[in-house]
Amino acid sequence: MDEDTSKGNITASGGTEITVKGGGEGGGSTSGRKERFKKRRKKNHNQAWDKKPESTNNNNNNTEQASTQKPWDEVIRENFLYRHYYTTQLGFPEVAFTPAPNSPHLDNEGIASLFKTMTNALATTFWVNRTSWAHPIILHRLTTQFAPTINALQHITTPVGSHRPDPNNSNPTAPQFTTESVRLVPLSWYPPPNTAWHLSASRHSLRKHPTLNSLHRFLTAQADSGHINRQEAVSMLPPLLLDVRPHHTVIDLCAAPGSKTAQILNHLHSNPPYPGYIPPGVIIANDVDEKRCGTLVHQMKRFESPCVMVTNYPAQAFPWMKGFNVNRILCDVPCSGDGTTRKNFDVWAKWNPNHGLSLHKLQARILTRALTMLLLSEREHRSPDNDKKRLVYSTCSLNPIENEAVVRYCLSKPEFKGKFQIRDVHEDKTVLQGLLMRRGLRKWRVCEAIDGSKGRKNERTKANPLKGGNTQKLEEIDLKWYNSYDDVKTDDEKKRIPKSAFCDTTFEKVKEGEEKKEEEKPEVIDVHLERCVRIYPHDQDTGGFFVCAIEVVPGSTITDIYSTKLQNRADEEASASTSTTSTTAVEGVEGVAVNEDKEEENEDLTEMDQTTPKKKGRFPNKGNKPSKRDQSKVGKEEPFLQVSEPLEALFRTMMNFYHVDPVHFPRSQLLCRSAMSPNISLISTGVANILWNDTGKGWMKLIHTGVKLAAKYAVGKSPTDYRLEQEGLKYVVPHMTEDRVVKIKEEDFMLILKDGNPKFESFREEVRKELEKREVGSLIFKVEVEVAKGVGEKMEILLSGWRAGVSVYLLVNKIELKSMKNLLEGRDQEVKKEEGIVEGKLATAGQETEGRKFDI
Repeated sequence: MDEDTSKGNITASGGTEITVKGGGEGGGSTSGRKERFKKRRKKNHNQAWDKKPESTNNNNNNTEQASTQKPWDEVIRENFLYRHYYTTQLGFPEVAFTPAPNSPHLDNEGIASLFKTMTNALATTFWVNRTSWAHPIILHRLTTQFAPTINALQHITTPVGSHRPDPNNSNPTAPQFTTESVRLVPLSWYPPPNTAWHLSASRHSLRKHPTLNSLHRFLTAQADSGHINRQEAVSMLPPLLLDVRPHHTVIDLCAAPGSKTAQILNHLHSNPPYPGYIPPGVIIANDVDEKRCGTLVHQMKRFESPCVMVTNYPAQAFPWMKGFNVNRILCDVPCSGDGTTRKNFDVWAKWNPNHGLSLHKLQARILTRALTMLLLSEREHRSPDNDKKRLVYSTCSLNPIENEAVVRYCLSKPEFKGKFQIRDVHEDKTVLQGLLMRRGLRKWRVCEAIDGSKGRKNERTKANPLKGGNTQKLEEIDLKWYNSYDDVKTDDEKKRIPKSAFCDTTFEKVKEGEEKKEEEKPEVIDVHLERCVRIYPHDQDTGGFFVCAIEVVPGSTITDIYSTKLQNRADEEASASTSTTSTTAVEGVEGVAVNEDKEEENEDLTEMDQTTPKKKGRFPNKGNKPSKRDQSKVGKEEPFLQVSEPLEALFRTMMNFYHVDPVHFPRSQLLCRSAMSPNISLISTGVANILWNDTGKGWMKLIHTGVKLAAKYAVGKSPTDYRLEQEGLKYVVPHMTEDRVVKIKEEDFMLILKDGNPKFESFREEVRKELEKREVGSLIFKVEVEVAKGVGEKMEILLSGWRAGVSVYLLVNKIELKSMKNLLEGRDQEVKKEEGIVEGKLATAGQETEGRKFDI
């Protein structure tokens, strides 16, 4: 079908192709330029492979570097400061002891095993979206095809390095291959069973090995459409500890890039009581950086939920609305990321103890803001004993300064004393059964790294760990340890070392008019830090992680004095539009790395920078003062409005055309951006209560919300100008009659996929008659497919389509169609077991097989 419109040429898949005249290489259409671009890209790719690598001689005069980041196999996975710091912290106290299995302390053997594991590449983990129509087929293929074939391999051998092996290599002893154990098994501690999976092979092997590459292509195709989400295993813990229920209001204060938010959405939509059910809850996904909010919106759209709102605020200054009832808050705060050395190898070159110190105050402010919001909500909406308001604090760091110190400081504040308690996850038999968790540290010391080579005539090495190097020796670095805050003597040290970082500091304030007596010491509050959870990489082949679940004591409240004080402080920070990196530079420290990308975000699809450049205020050119160019962008965003006249009249026409039940369909939850918006979205009751609340109008900087339900599509002789969008079909089709629904079989669907724009006569007679009696316009295809041929279990797929004069086509994006084709065509195909590289070459490479633990 080729119907000309004002927007361009409608393609068979329902997209819009705009023909461009002139320009480019000889002008022509967009498709022509694409073909020429592909040829040039292929030519450049082949030239890059044929080009010999440049010499690594230090005397090379060429100072230009193509990239500052080396491939994984070329990185020196060693940092003296890192090893010395954690050997001291995790081995403390310095007495002979036999650590318990869940103790946070390690003996010499445990320390060696920890660092050995942290230098290995991270395993691949992912979870299946159970709210997706595709999850039965995905689970079937994982359990019956991929897992048996991959587990039969036991070991795999792959080329080493980012380049192809050199066939002219004259050194037979040079290592060019590596081998590793491989298994694909479900994560036993992730509910429900077979939802999350663990592949012991690294990302490199997943791409390079022929058999694993078939799984790699499968994961990539399904991740694009939101059916699968690739995420580090330990990063899945916070949403599980939140225990989200369908009616909950959840705030994710530091949400980008969005994998944890997607997990929360999955739990919010779990076990719907009937088709088309919209949970009454809401998830507010917030991030301080506008660009990262864009990534967050893209992630949320993949999961097609009407229950999500994306906002843009500093986490420590998130606004509060009177009457707001918050049930759960996730604080996955910015951190140094020193637990991610297995995937973010930049940490080896850049880490030093000052990173944690520089972020400690920010992390404490974020947690303080979250605790305050929970108390304000508890004061207005008391929670039942079986559903206490809960907060989860987490980092991908092992540093106690960023973890236990922050939790202890915040819970010891006078305004929070006795109002919160840490949930003992170790004794909870309902969550994380099968995961080896270590308890939180109760004792630690504070360490500061000082560049001892300054002012010294020492030319033994030019590298400096404080500026990104990792080869400087101990005698060239001053590692200063503090046992208590009393050891912090000078004013400069007090600026760098916060009092709240120590494990024995008291925070009781003396009342006005009273003198503090030396013999009277404030009581040290025990907040039970041993209830926190630490995950060590060597225990179960994961990354390093810290997580803590904090619950409100029912009936607790916060006094007006404290709430007003904290609210004023938050308002000041919000008006100042704090830094997008949310970090403060530390005197004498350069290049402080802030790990805000806290998990793998479908890493094959999106490569994100792990550090955010410093930017002062919202407008980077003049601090907080906007330029004339920036001022033109302020206040231009269209508001989110409830559908009303004259759009309401058009929507009624559309509802009548599609025969939607006007009684049960939630028309009060429709959303638009203007009086004559081309798009109409659907939101949950939780989102509607926030947006339509008079006291809440204009209270938040909202970036995105809702799922697209209908879009303007004035083509042909259709009685309505709006078509139904693929994202919102599962919420509107249960309210429709069969007048605009056409039931087809799998063979008919494959015909549409193959032809793109088949005519009526191409279908079976039964389908042809159904299509002919429908009016021109948007319609819904309900496809019945088998989960597996011969199994008998069937499922339905809803597809948005268009009935033209004598033909039909789908209004589904190409990514989703590719995913469907990949799933349906691969149900009965066996995964070919290919050895890839013969084992005989392994002995020449001199590599050893290292086993992994699979009790996960």
